[in-house]
Amino acid sequence: MLKAEFPNLSVETVKVLGTGWHHDAVEVNGSIIFRIPHHTYGQDITPETVRREVGLLKFLQDQVPVKIPDPQYVAADKSYFGYPKLDGVILHDIVGTFNHDDWERLKRDWVAIASALHKNVTIEIARSLKVPDFIPPSSNTVQGIFGMPGVNEDIMDFARGVIKQLGSYDPAPGSYVFIHSDLQSRNILTDPETKRITGLIDWTDARWGPLSREFSIYEWMRGNLLSEATLLYEEKTGVPVDVEQARLWYSLDELSSYVDQIKAGKSDEAAESLQRIKHLIVAEREFPSHV
Repeated sequence: MLKAEFPNLSVETVKVLGTGWHHDAVEVNGSIIFRIPHHTYGQDITPETVRREVGLLKFLQDQVPVKIPDPQYVAADKSYFGYPKLDGVILHDIVGTFNHDDWERLKRDWVAIASALHKNVTIEIARSLKVPDFIPPSSNTVQGIFGMPGVNEDIMDFARGVIKQLGSYDPAPGSYVFIHSDLQSRNILTDPETKRITGLIDWTDARWGPLSREFSIYEWMRGNLLSEATLLYEEKTGVPVDVEQARLWYSLDELSSYVDQIKAGKSDEAAESLQRIKHLIVAEREFPSHV
């Protein structure tokens, strides 16, 4: 496929690095990364979404304080693209080794990058790049948890609270900004020695949406980290972040994933989601002012 699409590219080695929500990441010649839509959710990736992501990445090359993909290889039918491999390792692979100082550096780097994104992409620019608007998630999938056998009462009480909070959500689009919308450890590249962020990948979900959505990642749902990260952001930008809302988006994602995984018979993945939900419940009890 690659040889036919890019006849000037000498393909010597091909290695599948991993599978994401929409794509398989394929490394060619040890120096080029192609993101190929896969059969599960890859149908969500259309020529229009690829065209939009390529245009966004080209615009952002000088707008982000770290490296991002430079789409130099774009399929003629706009079904996928490739870019020169970026330096660094996936944060998810090393974050388990982080000490307190490493987490402090991560918070500072992450906030600096996020604030630059939010500042440098105005609504006019987002519209010109055809960045889609955020669509608040539905509670329909989460509702399915109540009909599942073996779900304990703590989980169901948590789900009820999340559904109730979503019902009172006020979109307040005046507070919307440009967001990467998936700034979590699997999309962050780091220097394995310094533990500093070196790059950001996978911009498929970029949106014009609520600032709180940017903070709804697993890494900030541990202990008091969400409060610390949002306070650091407010100190840097003067803009407060709705912490309750940030936790709402993440809770909805995890509960929905758990229900979908149980229905699909993916017991291992469901167990991981359940563990993260339990962490959220513990955080709610330990830090009640945050949820």
